Amino acid sequence: CKGGGTPGFPRVKGRDRYNSFQYPVDQRHPCPLQGDKLKIVGVGSVRIRLSRELPDSAKIKIIRIIRRADGWYAHLICETIKPKPLQKTGRVVAVDVGITTFAALSTGEKIDNPRTLKANEGKITNADKVVSRRKKNSKRRRKARILLAKHHLHVRRARRYFHYQVANHLVKEFDEIHIEQLHIAGM
Repeated sequence: CKGGGTPGFPRVKGRDRYNSFQYPVDQRHPCPLQGDKLKIVGVGSVRIRLSRELPDSAKIKIIRIIRRADGWYAHLICETIKPKPLQKTGRVVAVDVGITTFAALSTGEKIDNPRTLKANEGKITNADKVVSRRKKNSKRRRKARILLAKHHLHVRRARRYFHYQVANHLVKEFDEIHIEQLHIAGM
């Protein structure tokens, strides 16, 4: 009403309205992670599978719970000691991000684009057709939507993995990395 609108019925909170929540960890209490169990406020103790072991010196500051198409994930945001810097290589490189290739380096090396969306386009198209044929608000449509979301999630993760691999390679090989900064919308 403060914005000038008229009052109406309260909004019903849908099941897919929120996909994540987070909260800070109270440092006065013991660590919420005990072995393979994570204590979540308001939920209780939940069994989890860690992607990697936490260092002993890591203090959990924030817990973020995220729902993805293939399940629930817990991001444990920790305070850790700074890692040791990499050894100096004395090499400098300039990176030109392109359209035909993923990137061209000043050393002459070209990094090809893996085109993960194009490789999975058939699966995504078929899953999208299945979703559009299903009756709205039905269980079968919800299942088809989840399957389509899993295909998109696969593409997203493949792209991110490729970007991490390229970035890791460049950081280990070169001391200085220069990237052009273009304003594409103004061209």
